[in-house]
Amino acid sequence: MITNSYKLLFNQQLYICMPIHLKFSSFSAFRIKKQTIMASKNSFTIDSHVLGSVIVEPQTNHKKSASVIFLHGSGGSGLELKSSLQFVMGSKKMAFPHIELIYPTAPLQPYTPLCGEKSNVWFDRKAVHANVEEDRKSVDLMSQKIYTFIEDELVAKGTPYNRIIIGGFSMGGAMALHVIYRYCPQLAGVFTLSSFLNYDSLVYDDLKTRRSLAIDNTLPPLFSCHGDCDDLVSFEDGKGTFDNLLANGVSGEFHTIKGIGHEIQKFEIDKLRNWILSRLENNEDLSPTSS
Repeated sequence: MITNSYKLLFNQQLYICMPIHLKFSSFSAFRIKKQTIMASKNSFTIDSHVLGSVIVEPQTNHKKSASVIFLHGSGGSGLELKSSLQFVMGSKKMAFPHIELIYPTAPLQPYTPLCGEKSNVWFDRKAVHANVEEDRKSVDLMSQKIYTFIEDELVAKGTPYNRIIIGGFSMGGAMALHVIYRYCPQLAGVFTLSSFLNYDSLVYDDLKTRRSLAIDNTLPPLFSCHGDCDDLVSFEDGKGTFDNLLANGVSGEFHTIKGIGHEIQKFEIDKLRNWILSRLENNEDLSPTSS
């Protein structure tokens, strides 16, 4: 039995239109967890003109030198993702001495896999697998908004591009790939947990264009994890996305999480924490010792 894992039981992501009275029936376990969801005493919200209310978990020391943007999956929220990470990590917590964690919430908009009902999603899609057309208009709209958030709320306020990482769970990871490889390749890195891109994704198109035009192809690295028992976003789609990105000039590491479905698990978050720290070292630790 696997302990310290948190299943995101979200039938919203299924592309079968179920009757309303059944749609959220197996969602009860998540609802029970939601009753205890609350922001930690140290976290706060900022009101972004492009992303609305955004939860921020500040660094544990007094000085911030880097930021990580963590995007939730379809139907979730920044607060739910933050709380699920707290549950998974237990007493260790998901916090850093010098890095702030940013948890935006996707806008409420019609979602085709839910028969057009509104849900908190980063973009619309026809189904939850790679072999369908990408909704390029929907993806572009939100990519631009997140890019604007990075520019206005982070870079303009003193956080350099190379001190920012973006990533996410499920749909949030796919969104992060669009932002970093199409709009903001100056960032320090990107991570995906149980995510995929459509086979015809604009991400691949833009990466191929960069290579054909001999544009500086020094791209930020990718950290990716996927459970080999994922019955919502198939392992094949997740690994296929990673392989396609590597074929288009991206470097990175892929971790198969044995026996895990569509969920967040402590083992992968521990690995993710270490990777983040390797990309965003503490500047104070690197400063020369005073004589």
